[in-house]
Amino acid sequence: MNIGLKIKQLCERQKITIPEFAKEIGRTKQAVYDMIERGDVNTRLLRKCAEVLNVPIWEFFDEQPPIAITQGANSAAAESGVAKVENAPSGETEDLRRLLAEKQNEVEFLRQTVTNLITTIAQLGGEQRG
Repeated sequence: MNIGLKIKQLCERQKITIPEFAKEIGRTKQAVYDMIERGDVNTRLLRKCAEVLNVPIWEFFDEQPPIAITQGANSAAAESGVAKVENAPSGETEDLRRLLAEKQNEVEFLRQTVTNLITTIAQLGGEQRG
């Protein structure tokens, strides 16, 4: 199924008219009808469509994502930011864990960088007043 038809199907399922949908995504109804017919949507617009229709962006494609990464709402894993990998093909699990660890390290580095910048800005602000 092309993306345009999927958008039309999701609008129908959610009882959203094409003119209403067009208004929500900031396009004319004719532009939306053209998009449905063409089946061609740029990434920025596709993200907006997903937001308006309250669906993940992969919903517009025939294939479902091969894995789902979720966090339990009340779990220690959620509090520490450790994701739980479900339904991952066996060879991908370790790759996903490694990627997650890398991203967590990047986040920690960025947090530390922001903290250092805030400290520096506060010090510079104090020097200017003094």
